[in-house]
Amino acid sequence: MWRVNENKEAIEALDKATKLKPKFFAAWYTKGLIFKFQTRYPESKASFDKAIALFEKETPSNKAKAFTWRDQARVLSYMHKYQEALASVDYGINLRTDLDNFTLRILYELRGDILSVLKRYAEAKDADTESINRFPDHWNYFKRGVAYTNLKDYQKALDDYNEVIRLQPDYADAYSNRCGSYVTLKDYTKALADCNQAIKLQPKSAIAYNNRGYTYLQLQDYKHATTDYGYTYLQLQDYKHAITDYSQAIKLQPDSAIFYTNRGTAYNDLGISLGLNDKFKEDKQALADYFNRASADFSQAIKLQPDYAQAYIARGIAYSYLKNYKPQALDDFNQAIKFQPNNANAYISRGDAHQLWREYKEAIADYSQATKLQPNNANAYLLRGGVRLLSKDKDYQGAIADYNQAIKLQPNDADLYLARAFVGTQMPKPDYQGVIADYSQAIKLQPNNANAYLLRGSAHQISREHPQAIDDFNQVIKLQPNNANAYLLRGSAYQISKEYPKAIADYNQVIKLQPNNANAYLLRGDAHQISKEYPQAIADYNQVINLQHNNANGNAKVYSRRGDANRELKNYTQAIADFNQAIKLQHNNPNAYFSLGVVYHIQGDYDAALSEYNQALEKDAKFLPAITNIGYIKYEKGDVEGAIQQWQTVVNTDSNLAEPQMAMAVAFYTKGEQQKGLNMAQTALRLDKSWANVEFLKKNLWGKRLVADAQTVLSHLRM
Repeated sequence: MWRVNENKEAIEALDKATKLKPKFFAAWYTKGLIFKFQTRYPESKASFDKAIALFEKETPSNKAKAFTWRDQARVLSYMHKYQEALASVDYGINLRTDLDNFTLRILYELRGDILSVLKRYAEAKDADTESINRFPDHWNYFKRGVAYTNLKDYQKALDDYNEVIRLQPDYADAYSNRCGSYVTLKDYTKALADCNQAIKLQPKSAIAYNNRGYTYLQLQDYKHATTDYGYTYLQLQDYKHAITDYSQAIKLQPDSAIFYTNRGTAYNDLGISLGLNDKFKEDKQALADYFNRASADFSQAIKLQPDYAQAYIARGIAYSYLKNYKPQALDDFNQAIKFQPNNANAYISRGDAHQLWREYKEAIADYSQATKLQPNNANAYLLRGGVRLLSKDKDYQGAIADYNQAIKLQPNDADLYLARAFVGTQMPKPDYQGVIADYSQAIKLQPNNANAYLLRGSAHQISREHPQAIDDFNQVIKLQPNNANAYLLRGSAYQISKEYPKAIADYNQVIKLQPNNANAYLLRGDAHQISKEYPQAIADYNQVINLQHNNANGNAKVYSRRGDANRELKNYTQAIADFNQAIKLQHNNPNAYFSLGVVYHIQGDYDAALSEYNQALEKDAKFLPAITNIGYIKYEKGDVEGAIQQWQTVVNTDSNLAEPQMAMAVAFYTKGEQQKGLNMAQTALRLDKSWANVEFLKKNLWGKRLVADAQTVLSHLRM
């Protein structure tokens, strides 16, 4: 009767039978089946218990016993009593004597299901293998593929899904799961094809849409951009495709917390990607909209599954990008840790929030807890190392130790070597050879990493290894022909190497790429000035002043340099105006006062020159050029002793300067101490023979009297 849905009448009949014959195995077993069919699981279990208790008295066949244990195991599973269910099915399997393969296949199949729920995937895989050995149908291969996936043996999972599809080509779930395996193995083209096939076979498969959405999300890491910004339109569309698929999955299965979390993650990643894109990062409202949508999805996931730690972590990350660190983000990370106290990612995310809030001590504590939970998590060491540099005490050695550990764990991660190199550049006494070695290792791992070449070139330049620096900047330009910074740095290296035409050519290229780059105009102006191309230098300095009109300190130096160029062109009025403007912008700069004094000195206005030289000395009492020039003026005014005193002060400070020693030599010779003067002159000229050139003396502000006396000394030296 129960087989034709006359359950009530069947139960009444069976009750009469068991009342008349309490030890009636078949009646109790059948009652158990009917109650199971009616989802009256406690009553079903009680009936199966009665049947099992009669095994020894009625001695049913082993097959009948096995079916009883099987059905009781199913009822216990429905009641979520999985350990008891596993024990029941194992009792059935232990009766394997006289059991046919079909019966054993069913028992092992059920055993695999129960073990999967218990997350004992290795045992589940073994049970599925036993089922396959007895009956190799598509379902058993599929179940074993799921077990391999959970064991992260994706290649074996892929092999099983291939077999499923061979046995049943229209099985949509097999394509959907194989898509997941291909994604993990980073074969995204095949993954996308499988997800499309799954959706074609089963248009209302929420899992297939979810998997395809995840595939689209992963594509952004592996489709390399062809634009200057690092992202293509297609990549941005991958996020949107992912969101579309997750939305379809939610429509088909609106009570799935996982689907909402996945869509929220897609919104989060889209916002992050756009934030890194120069075209979009200024549109703060659009970025905020994506993070708000993400947080709304995570909130819905939490509503559906209040203990879903991953959703709290993800929402906390969204809040962090919205700069809602306190209390929203931190509250979410705290809640995730409450539900999963051993979740290292929760501590890492909370550490990130503390870092953004400049709570470095707390951030280090969270990253440390993550390393304790996951000692092989290189990212946790990397993040902790970075925070050590941000903290007030600047724990360089601690940062180096963290990066060393991260590199030990992931020796082929180029970014870790770049991070350790950065620490090396920040230390009080940088070890640039060690820094260069780290950049070299990063380049070995990523031969097309233009940034690594740029950084190594900069380290070579600081180490005064200019040819090597130029080689690295050449490589950057080869990889990124529009990298303005590479041209700027190479130009600087050429300039230091006194290859001024090459330097100017590089600065020209920078200006072509970045017409408002004030630093390029400044450096090109300096190169023109050194090359005695003063009009071109002035034009560049004019451009710098126009571009950085709000930079008082920077412009003070530019006015001084333009003043130097105007002085060389004998535009003295303009030079004076420039130096006065430099003084106005930076009144404590002794160089500007000195340069203004030089112009007055050239014009023969000794009183004005002395005033400016003294102003320079008020700002810096050891400003040797000013002390020297005051000596020249005193000599011209007849104060020979005062001049000697000035020059002696300079020599006492730096005995390797030829200029003051040559001037003193002339003064002593003129005073009558001729041998002393000649001896001092010889010493000065051994330091620098330029001071034997009369034109050179004039250019360095030696007055008529001092030059004439110097000629006398020089004539006696030649004799």
